[in-house]
Order: sequence, then C-alpha cells, then structure tokens
Amino acid sequence: MLRSLIGGMGLMLAAPAAWADAAAECSQHQDAERRIRGCTQLVQQISQQNPRHPDLFKIYHNRGLAYWKKQQLDSAIPDYTKAIELNAREHSLYYDRGTLFLMKRQYDNAIKDYDKAVALNPRHANTYFNRGAAYVDKGQYDRGIQDFTKSIEIEPREAKGYYNRGNAYLKSKQAERAIPDYSKAIELDPKMAVAYGNRGLAYEAAGRKQEAIADLRKAIALDPGNKGSQEGLKRLQPPSPTATDPAAAEFCNNAKDQAKCLNTRALLAQIKKDKTAARWSKDVDFKYAKNDEEQTLLFELMLKSIPPAQQTKK
Repeated sequence: MLRSLIGGMGLMLAAPAAWADAAAECSQHQDAERRIRGCTQLVQQISQQNPRHPDLFKIYHNRGLAYWKKQQLDSAIPDYTKAIELNAREHSLYYDRGTLFLMKRQYDNAIKDYDKAVALNPRHANTYFNRGAAYVDKGQYDRGIQDFTKSIEIEPREAKGYYNRGNAYLKSKQAERAIPDYSKAIELDPKMAVAYGNRGLAYEAAGRKQEAIADLRKAIALDPGNKGSQEGLKRLQPPSPTATDPAAAEFCNNAKDQAKCLNTRALLAQIKKDKTAARWSKDVDFKYAKNDEEQTLLFELMLKSIPPAQQTKK
C-alpha cells in the first residue's frame, strides 16, 4: 500500500528577470533533469549573493523533489536537510524527509522527522499515517495502531487508514480486531483487492474458514496476480482430484448431475487416501466439500462405497 504522497508541485519562486528561465525550470518543469538543472543554477547564483535568501529553501526543496522523482534518495535527503536549515518552521520539509528515510528503512530517523512535522502541523493525517507505518515496520504495533487511529480521526473517509490499522492488528495477532478495519476499507473502496485478501487471512487466523475462502476468491477476482491470496486459497481449499476411474463413472450414471457426482466421488477418493487411520463414521471429515450440497452427496456416496461393517465404527 502506498504510504505517502510523494512528488507534488514545486514551490513557486519570485526571481529577478536574469534568473527567470532557471526559476521557471526549478519550480514548474515536469522533467526531473531539467528541474535539477534549473535549481542547481539558482543555488549557485543566489548563494553567492545572499546565502540567507528567503527563496533559497524553496530551491533546495524543489531540487530534492526532482531527485526523489528520479529515485535518487541519497541526493534528495541532503537537499531537504539544507532546506530545513534555512526554514525550520515548514512542516512539509520534515514530512518529506521523514518519508525519504522511511523509504530507506531508516525508521528512527523517519520517526524523528515525523515528530517534528506533527509538532508544527498536528492536523496532517499523512504524517500520522507514515509514522504509524514506521512503527509497524519496527515491530512497535501498539504505537503504529495509535498513529493510524489518529490518521483516521482526521480523514475518516480514507480507506488506507483502516487497511493499514487492520494490518497492524493482524501482525500483532489480533485477527478479530483486524476484520472490522478491513471491512471498513472495503466499504470505502470496494475495488481494494488487498483489503479482501488480508481480511481473508484474518478470517483464516480467526478460524472462520468459509469467510476466508470467499474473501480470497474475491481478492483474486479483482487482482488475478495476487500471490498471497492464491497461496491462502490453496492452503484452505486444496484442489479437488478428478474422477477418471470407470467405477466412478458407472456409479454416477443415474445421477441427476453427473459432473457433480463424479467430482464428489473424487472427493471421497481423496478423503480415503488422506485418512491414514481408515476410520469411517458418520462424523467423517468433510473439509474437501465446498458447500452443504456437496457434503450431503459425499456422505451418501461414502455410505454406498464402504463396507457396512465400517460404517458404524466410532
């Protein structure tokens, strides 16, 4: 899940006519290389004349954004640091640098910057959101949950807050508390495949198998490449074998739905193969049956296909 609002527009500059072209590139150009070039020219020109020029922090900020866009994080961070030295009262500088540290997995540095950003702007939901992500990645789930909760209080219509708080609950083995958060995320964003997938995993952890299967199927339908959901579904619902032996075909000749009968006959074969104790009774394990109808048919087939002496064994 995307944790931050990276990129964005550069800060506008009020530059003398002699610097107009460089200023336009630095603050407005969409090409990162051109923006870096324009900002670098301005840094060189303005720093020589006035190292404390009021626009200089904007220039470092804009160049930092351009480096970020190019994924050159090690170049972006020093520019943000310089911008902060020039203007320590701008919360977005701490927020952006904190997110750069988060991307580099320098969680302690990220949290320090987010702390500063919160102190300067306590109503910025994404700061709490990203700080929560840093805490969760550090394994401090309770503190992460607190920050996600604060983010939700500020922006209650954002699905990502509920989704990520659900993840924190799930990672801290609180599956039943994760489920309502995933449900809220799905309510706000019905196409969020990862929310269905993770709610499925939470249902599995809570022992609610059928609900887990339904969610994992929905996640795969929305995102066929979702490997986590595919693996979860295989774990919960092993693929049924196909019935190819003549005995099974003959057994199902008179069935109303021959295909369903053959498939269920194959389920019985798989159970007989899996149950090493070979104990058959009325409480046989129906884990391979997908619904009540299959369970009923499976039981009927079981009674017809095993010796009567074993049908009553406990």
